[in-house]
Amino acid sequence: MSDRLTTLVCIFDQRSPRISACNIHEWIHDSLLLVEEDIQMVHVVGPKRRVFIKFFNEDRMKEILRDTNGTCEYKYDNGEIPQVSVEIAGMGTKRIRIAGLPPEVKEATIKESLFKYGEIVNIRDEMWAAVYRYKVFNGIKIVEIKLKRHMPSHLTIAGNDALISYDGQPPTCYRCNEPGHQQVDCLRRKLLDPPIYERKSTWADIVSNATRDSQQTMPTRQSDNGIRNRPESPFRIVNKSPNTDTRVQAQDMQELSRVLGRQTPDALPQSLIPEHLSMDTRDDYKERRCARPGE
Repeated sequence: MSDRLTTLVCIFDQRSPRISACNIHEWIHDSLLLVEEDIQMVHVVGPKRRVFIKFFNEDRMKEILRDTNGTCEYKYDNGEIPQVSVEIAGMGTKRIRIAGLPPEVKEATIKESLFKYGEIVNIRDEMWAAVYRYKVFNGIKIVEIKLKRHMPSHLTIAGNDALISYDGQPPTCYRCNEPGHQQVDCLRRKLLDPPIYERKSTWADIVSNATRDSQQTMPTRQSDNGIRNRPESPFRIVNKSPNTDTRVQAQDMQELSRVLGRQTPDALPQSLIPEHLSMDTRDDYKERRCARPGE
């Protein structure tokens, strides 16, 4: 049987109603955007729900296959819009390049993996061209196959992720290997990938937000020369010399306690300190109590 050349086949759902030839012509014009100068033949096979479109130019055929991504839609009178597969008719013998396979993978394993896509005619190793120093195997397998169905862009062969490419190959999804969409639009990826949850606020986030809000609400100081200075920070640098006023230190500790939302040892009420503690152990108790305010 002779193979069809420069011909696309549009495969409709076998369960769908038959479409008149007039509607087929209008669908080709509206959906595939073809003009009469592009087409050499339109062959409608009603019982099989297939339409063969033969092109004058092979490049134009490949352009249609690339633009449609291997699928189209047809809207029936009842409102149904099923998918229509667009493929190279007959497909014929294709020269397929397989990258990513080590030389240890045997030909029998490759034939077994590609059996469902067609009949293997020949398998050989692609060599580096004469312009290179080493005229050895470049890691790409060349497979001649009589295609029965299109192959996806990625296959797992002997545990290796193999990249498949050939002329007229419709783009396929990297995630599910189905034609008609890319990985970013894959429904299976959206269903299987775990959802992204928002990160919960940490203690560092709470302190940072409280400090920023405090700085925004504090008034600015007016200097003697009329220049507006930066707002005072609650974390003031206090001179730790022996002459430092202890009241200033206490005020700063209380201000820090207000920003951080917890008490300092000096601000801890006496009523919270057990009476049985001695004077030597009370300071240690106050520091531990303020370090763990929930206790």
